[in-house]
Amino acid sequence: MGNVKATLAAVTLGVFAAGCSITQPNTANVADLDNVDFDADLKKETVCANYLFNFIGPFGDHSVPMAAEQAGFSKVKYVDYEYRNYVLLGQSCANVYGQ
Repeated sequence: MGNVKATLAAVTLGVFAAGCSITQPNTANVADLDNVDFDADLKKETVCANYLFNFIGPFGDHSVPMAAEQAGFSKVKYVDYEYRNYVLLGQSCANVYGQ
């Protein structure tokens, strides 16, 4: 009986920990990246917002101005976004690169 409980607990934990994530380039605003110097000394700042059940929220600020302010950027060069979805939680992050 103890093995059944342990197996059930492991399966339940696995289901709740399961999820997926994607990185999505910004397709809403098409930017000309030909003039971006990717060899420059760019810093990265990541800001995230969390969601309960993937739709209640957001809890946190994941805006580009917030990331630029936290990192002390005077220029933002480009941004990409990441989304992580789990059974009970979701997370949306903005990766902001700048100087």
